[in-house]
Amino acid sequence: MLRACVWVMNNGSDVLARFDRRLRLLASLVAFGCCLVASGCGGDDASGASGSGGSISSGGTAGNGSGGSAAAASGGAAGSAGTSGSAGGNTDGGTPDGSSSTAVNFSVYGASGDGASDDTAQLQAALDAEGDLIAAPGATFRISATLKINQAFAHTINWNGATVVTTAALQPMILIDKRSSNGGLTTMRSLLVDGNKKATHGVDVNSRVTLTNVDATGFRQPTSSSPAGFRINLYDDPNAHGTWSFDGCDVNDIVGTSNGITTDSLGAANGYLIYWKAVPKTKITLDVKNATVRDCWGEDAQNVAIFSPGLDISGSSSGTVWTNMTFLDWERRAIKGFAGNNTFKKCSFTDPDPTNPKLYSSNKSGMVVVGPGSGATGADNQVFENCSFNQAGYDGRVIVSDTNNVYFRNCTWTGGSDLLFTSFGAGGVGKVEVCSGTFGKGSTVGDYGGITYKGNDVISLDTDNTYVETNYVTVSPSYYQEVNLSCAP
Repeated sequence: MLRACVWVMNNGSDVLARFDRRLRLLASLVAFGCCLVASGCGGDDASGASGSGGSISSGGTAGNGSGGSAAAASGGAAGSAGTSGSAGGNTDGGTPDGSSSTAVNFSVYGASGDGASDDTAQLQAALDAEGDLIAAPGATFRISATLKINQAFAHTINWNGATVVTTAALQPMILIDKRSSNGGLTTMRSLLVDGNKKATHGVDVNSRVTLTNVDATGFRQPTSSSPAGFRINLYDDPNAHGTWSFDGCDVNDIVGTSNGITTDSLGAANGYLIYWKAVPKTKITLDVKNATVRDCWGEDAQNVAIFSPGLDISGSSSGTVWTNMTFLDWERRAIKGFAGNNTFKKCSFTDPDPTNPKLYSSNKSGMVVVGPGSGATGADNQVFENCSFNQAGYDGRVIVSDTNNVYFRNCTWTGGSDLLFTSFGAGGVGKVEVCSGTFGKGSTVGDYGGITYKGNDVISLDTDNTYVETNYVTVSPSYYQEVNLSCAP
């Protein structure tokens, strides 16, 4: 009897979990009964019972030791021979790392996380079977094919500081798309997605997500498709409606294949690449915050590119919100805002040092550009609040083109950065308000090119603005006015 119980404790829950995740509870009960018989709860002997840190209560994560069984399905932490489990059981509904007490470790499905083995099939099997998953702390998972999160149930995944890395030219490394399965929300946290200078996209997202501290690095352009850390496609779909949250999701080292031609597909690279695929009938908010986007290089490279080809979402309730973001080290632009309804709060924009050796073409087109470019039929409603625009000597221009309802509130221009207006034949510049702004030495308000305005006095400069330069505005007096906008600091 004792031998049978030991076998059940070591193997039963793992076997049952592989057949049907609904049988895991049965495995837990069997293991618990055997635990009482064998007095093996919390034992630290080399027989394979859970380590001293583990317990039969749900919530343990599988250890990496050779002496322990993969008992995460039943809750016990599998320790190495004579060592404690990695997390132990928790009866209060959660674990010390904040994951769910029912989370299943990827190791239950055979993922090694050693960085050498190909864990693609094992990770995919876990994703296909489980909605609540956790990785061993600091694991490195090597993959050779795209991981697909498209199942007909919601996912909560604590990657626990893991890295997913590839040696293949994947596009993308991870695909999240619950539209056809009606699977709902995908939640992930604590992950580094490393393209290893081989993959093209890090995470492609087509349905609603909550991502926290999911970072992307090391993406290249082996084909005509432009590399991106995150490619986000926003559809009018029930699984897209609502708030998409990216909190602390840094991006760096995104490089396009430059060839000296700006108008072709080569040389494009984006930290965040965003496409509105439809005008949503139900509100969608892309909420990105508390992150740094940098080192995006190539003839048409930017930290963030927002597109709405053939669409104008300005009249909808949907849009993007960027809060407490840092944008720096880019080749063509920090922000390409070619869609309506974008809000930037407490963001810092800095152009690269012109001597930076990663600058290939010096194809600069403004640090921030908002307007209906790349086929958008409108791009109104652009808001910048408490932002700083800092020129280091490359291109510090903040450019507003052919758009309406643009607001700069409590923003600062330094290093000679400028606020400029221009037109590309898409209706001209409409209402713009600059409220409680600070323009440092060399920073002015002006226009250039074939500028047209939608009417007189469309540019309103707050009497509370401060300027260092005497000739701080070069816009024709017919098109601007200085008025009290009553903008609270």
